[in-house]
Amino acid sequence: METRWTWMTITLILILGVMVSSCAPAATEPAPEPTEAAEPTEPEVTKEEVTLTFWHIYGPEMAGANSWFQDSIAAFEEEYPNIHIEEEITPNDPYKLKLQ
Repeated sequence: METRWTWMTITLILILGVMVSSCAPAATEPAPEPTEAAEPTEPEVTKEEVTLTFWHIYGPEMAGANSWFQDSIAAFEEEYPNIHIEEEITPNDPYKLKLQ
């Protein structure tokens, strides 16, 4: 009878040992040493003519916003002469439908 209790105790200890060790965090490798970042490179600039359409809802009645867009587009086209921006003003409700 005593042998039976001994084996049950050993078995219980082994089961508990397995359970406890399975809950332990996994061993991790040390983090790699940081490396120097590569030098940023300039994007390739193409001379190909490009036309982009820019939609917005600020019509002539919103003079401040509309003039800001026109000034911004003009400045952009001056800096990038091969890119043309077509401005398309759409009232609010049709604009929402267009975006769907």
